[in-house]
Amino acid sequence: MFLNNCSGCHSVATTLISRKAPDGWESFIHDHRVNTGMNDADAKTLTDYVIANFNTNVPDFDIPPQLLAGEVITPF
Repeated sequence: MFLNNCSGCHSVATTLISRKAPDGWESFIHDHRVNTGMNDADAKTLTDYVIANFNTNVPDFDIPPQLLAGEVITPF
């Protein structure tokens, strides 16, 4: 769902570094739905997911600088 709706405008790194309170995520996804054509069920699933995994209590991930810079990282 993320790849279909969010990564057209945001890199994965953008989401990995984002932290919002539940009401912040609800507002953010509500505002962005217009641009994605996301249906109600997908919006709820995505909202629930980001609230659970990218809230203000979740510690920061160790993200490689190349990913933050938008570079593609390959394992080989």
